[in-house]
Amino acid sequence: ILFSLAVFLGFGLLAFRLLREKTALPFDRAFFCPKPVYPLACLLSAALLLGAGVLGVLDYVNSTPPRLIFLLLSLLMALSGLSVGILGKQNYRGEGTGRYNALLLLPAFTYCLWLILYYQGQAGDPVTLNYVYHVLAIIATLLSLYRMANHSFDRGRTQVTLWCFLLTIYFSCVSLADGHGPAALCPLIFSIIYCGAHSMVLLWNVTAEQEDPSHEQE
Repeated sequence: ILFSLAVFLGFGLLAFRLLREKTALPFDRAFFCPKPVYPLACLLSAALLLGAGVLGVLDYVNSTPPRLIFLLLSLLMALSGLSVGILGKQNYRGEGTGRYNALLLLPAFTYCLWLILYYQGQAGDPVTLNYVYHVLAIIATLLSLYRMANHSFDRGRTQVTLWCFLLTIYFSCVSLADGHGPAALCPLIFSIIYCGAHSMVLLWNVTAEQEDPSHEQE
């Protein structure tokens, strides 16, 4: 617990130190990446969410009694995978469709629903440490997706976005040690890959933006 608290504060100081006095960028410039490794990361991330959706549907079919809300969550996971793949293609090609892009909101809504359902299922456990890191991983991912969407709606804060990315990576990695079924494991790995890739893209773009005099004049 103390180590996690230190990581929480340390990542915050690191993010604000690295991006101190850096201006917030709109989504199209903050997450544009023409490097070929980027679409591969987005494709893998999309496949993980699609896989989570398919596995969730199978779990719903085999559950007794089936709960419709979990089927909805699984369908949202699959649709979020499609939106992640489309956004990755747009960012890679620099198509300039990031402003007010509703595709950014779908993964955030999906993780919000997952957070509610997961907490409802675990809240009766008297040992909080059995599930708290998974809850924190979902919350951190939700905040990361929300902060990415902020850049699309002219509310971006680069330092906070990077901080959320780093916390997502940490808490998702810690949660992997708890042992999860495939349907819950896929979104955790998605969080690590997706936020890891976009944290590096964000750092690279913000640094390059400050070094380019043409952008500074704009």
